[in-house]
Amino acid sequence: DSKPPNSVPNLKHYMERQSIIKRLITSMCAKPIHLFMPCHEDTAKDEITGRLFKSFDMDPKLQNRIPNYFNEVWHVEVQQTTATGNQYMIRTRSDMTYGARTSFRSLADLEHQDKIWPKIIAERNTTIHINSK
Repeated sequence: DSKPPNSVPNLKHYMERQSIIKRLITSMCAKPIHLFMPCHEDTAKDEITGRLFKSFDMDPKLQNRIPNYFNEVWHVEVQQTTATGNQYMIRTRSDMTYGARTSFRSLADLEHQDKIWPKIIAERNTTIHINSK
């Protein structure tokens, strides 16, 4: 449109942005690649119970749609410990706060970052070995 670039966006701009994002992700997911999409987290609070929920910090209309494009949805958590420093953990299944899912049966709900990839590789090698018989 003819508005200056620094003008306030309106509904048309948001709808256009949503379409562009969905088209981009659809085309990327169609390629024979592993696609990682890091996101910041957004916090929502249930006003009745006071419970916090964590989700993706993105357009609210896309928060529930974008994860559907992916097999794996993980949440990275930092567990602060005083003796050994921080530990980086990967949540692979949902809990009461975070949404997550995995297709790998060998993974625990919460995996240490150093242990997750060897488990995935071992499970994939087992699957490939079984399927090649």
